[in-house]
Order: sequence, then structure tokens, then C-alpha cells
Amino acid sequence: MKKTIIVILFSLAMPLTSFAQINYGVVVAAGTSKMVTANFQDNWGEFYSGGFSLSYTDKNNFIYETGLYFDYRDLKIDHYSSELSPNVDGILYHINDLKIPFIFGTKIDNGLFSKLNLIIQGGMFFSYGLNGKGKIYYFSDLHGDWYNVNNVFKTNNTIINSTSYEYSPLKRFDTGILLKAGLKYQQFYFSLNSETGLVNLNSYYDSKIRSSSLYLSIAYNFAK
Repeated sequence: MKKTIIVILFSLAMPLTSFAQINYGVVVAAGTSKMVTANFQDNWGEFYSGGFSLSYTDKNNFIYETGLYFDYRDLKIDHYSSELSPNVDGILYHINDLKIPFIFGTKIDNGLFSKLNLIIQGGMFFSYGLNGKGKIYYFSDLHGDWYNVNNVFKTNNTIINSTSYEYSPLKRFDTGILLKAGLKYQQFYFSLNSETGLVNLNSYYDSKIRSSSLYLSIAYNFAK
């Protein structure tokens, strides 16, 4: 009886495995990132990422992908509104995130090259701020200087000329829209990626701060 059940299950699984592909690989990426704000001047900074990907392709060439990535972002915000944050003219962020994407898309087989495929994907990303340092430019009486923030995710107090200034932290959790398009050649996948955060990361000031990234990635899949 047990042998019969095993044979039946194996027979049912064979058609699925013959039409489906499970790929896993390593990914590295580099590009630019910024904090999108309404009241301040935001600047593009550096973005680097690395991690592991896991994808499943069904018989209709639909792709479902996830993974685990470590991101580094170097960000800067200039010219704070004096009405929202008196005595602050700029903030530098150096942030390390852990990110998990959930995206789906399709693989298009073109007739130009037999081993070159166009892949278009979209979905969501979820990230958590592991740690980060920063600097704040405080000014008073026409004089200013940069002061260190040991942890951008925790409240910090800085004393300047006997006056205490409080830094309000960023929120650790972020989620947003991830769009991806690229070319797959054999076991290599080259793609252009765009991330738009939907969470207001600002915990205090009366202004919204959202993340945004644009970067190129290279993936190597161990399974074809």
C-alpha cells in the first residue's frame, strides 16, 4: 500500500517538475538612493546591496521571486525648513538594512537570441533597519557645525553652547513598491531596479520622509 501511494505521488509530481524551474543564486547591486521629502532638499546618495535570491518559474513562464538582501544607503537631506526644525540645516544618514522582496513577473522568449530572455517583474519589498549612524548640521548665531548621531533609529540629545537639541529617530520598518526589468543570459541575470517606499520614516517632524532607490543588479543562478 505504501509503495502504491509513493508511486502515485511520484507520478503526479513528475509533470510539475518537468515544466517548472526553481532557481537560487547570489546577487550584487549598486546604484543611488535618497530620502524623498516635501519640505526639504533631498540629495541622491550611494546604494550597495548583496544577498541571495530564490525564484520559481512555472510552465507558462511566470516567475515568482523572493530573497534576502543586505543594503547599505548613504543619504543626505539639506536646507531644513526653519519652521519645522529650528537650528537644523542638514542631516547625513549611513544606514544598513535587511530586505526581503516578494515579486512576480514573466519571462519573454524573443527570437533574436535563443539564450537571451527579457524578464519584467513587479511587487513589494519589506526592509528593517539594522543599524545606522548619522550627522546633523546644527547652527546658531550664524555659526554651525556637524554633530554625530550614534544611532539614527534612536533618540539622541546633543548639547551645543549649553543648549540641548534632540534628534528624532527614523522608523526602522519600511515597505514599498519594487519594479524590475532585465535580461537573462544562461545563468546570469542583469536588471534595472526601482524601489519606492510607502512608509513615512519621519517619527517627529511635520513632514513626510520616504525612501527611494534606483540601481543595477547582477545575479548568478546556480540552477538553470
